[in-house]
Amino acid sequence: MTTIRSLLPRPSILVCLTVLLNGCADDFLDVRSDLGIATPSSVADYRAMLDLSSLYGNNGYILSIPATDEFYVETPVYQALPLGNYQRQQKNAYLWLPEIYENEEGLDWNSAYSKILTVNLVLDGLKKIDAKEEGHAPVKGTALFLRAFHYYQLAQLFAPPYDPVTAGQDLGIPLRLEADVTIPSKRASVQDTYARILADLGESLQLLPDKPVGNKRKPSKAAVHALMARVLLLMDDHGAALAHALLSRGYEGSLLDYAGLHTDQNFPFKRDHGSSNPEVLFFAYTRAFNLLHDSRMHIDPRLESLYDAGDIRRSVYFKKGAKGNVYFRGSLEGSNLIFCGLTTAETLLIAAECHIRTGRPDQAAGLLDELRRYRSGQQQWEPLVWDDKDDLLQYCLEERQRELCFRGLRWEDLRRLNKDARFAKTLVRQVAGETYVLEPNDLRYVWPIPNSVVQLTGMEQNDR
Repeated sequence: MTTIRSLLPRPSILVCLTVLLNGCADDFLDVRSDLGIATPSSVADYRAMLDLSSLYGNNGYILSIPATDEFYVETPVYQALPLGNYQRQQKNAYLWLPEIYENEEGLDWNSAYSKILTVNLVLDGLKKIDAKEEGHAPVKGTALFLRAFHYYQLAQLFAPPYDPVTAGQDLGIPLRLEADVTIPSKRASVQDTYARILADLGESLQLLPDKPVGNKRKPSKAAVHALMARVLLLMDDHGAALAHALLSRGYEGSLLDYAGLHTDQNFPFKRDHGSSNPEVLFFAYTRAFNLLHDSRMHIDPRLESLYDAGDIRRSVYFKKGAKGNVYFRGSLEGSNLIFCGLTTAETLLIAAECHIRTGRPDQAAGLLDELRRYRSGQQQWEPLVWDDKDDLLQYCLEERQRELCFRGLRWEDLRRLNKDARFAKTLVRQVAGETYVLEPNDLRYVWPIPNSVVQLTGMEQNDR
């Protein structure tokens, strides 16, 4: 049982949100609420509910990160990995095994839906308060953004990639839009899942400030447009994705010159929730990974080879470990926790890709050159040379791998790019003399719903 407590601004009010990960009433998502509240009655009360550290910050999913082609571990390390604290499912995800939970609770599923429950409590409560009350709009906008952010992440794990031909029939995720836990849960279609994500973001856009206020764990219009661009890119709606990427950059397009970072430190980025990094639009991070410990992991040689000698990211992101391995240490979180938020560099790369795909390669090359200046040193870079549109697209996609490695986005890129034979990739692992293979468009690109959820609700399991 996980208990989250928050003292609200008024000393007489204590909100205790207890999320039970097993049991209780039928027809719910393996997430239960035992809510003991001196009833919240003001905007400040609901703002405090959202200000819990479990809602701002630790918002990231975990299953997709150990499953990509960005790193590997050697057999003795894999066999010796500890299995406590939900690490078994991460270890099984590394090999894309059909059964990953082995009686563990589904950490990504439970965490996301417990946060969605809190968001829905806030949204239900705000309906009873005059919308003109001071602070009402940004609190509601924040709640809608967070719900969209969690639905987006759940869709990348537990639903197939968006395909406009089949999205209306493909099974998506349950869409919980209310705090009443007695309402039966069922899976929406992929089409309806993405429509809900975009609807929540569209509504939040009207309510949030242009840029983060206070700290970057709170969303803004710049972050909303950035997330809409990311979602629309996954939907292959390149015109709309481009528009939102450019709108986000209109609010905040600053880039950080990596030449000024201190690569002699263990972690080059400051651990200040992104406040000192102008690129961070929305700050979020995942739990720690045993697989990614600096004494265990090896950067995949192909990923490492993508960085040329003048690319500062090679020394910012990677470091040689005590075991002779090269490991990742470039999280924008400033520690071994994985940053999975939104940045201006990502919106630039989305805009560049969409420019290419919609027939404007010159504009794309200009954006890519802009990023290269900040990653190769302002005085060291040379303009990009490209032969044709396909050559530039290949470079742009490789730049996504260089810039956005170890943020959870590689899994999403593999899923969407596997639909194009030019970029489809077969993943291979070698452990204890056994070879494990994940072919393009394999059913295992969709993770199983936790077994306890299927048993409790009767919802349809994903084929593996």
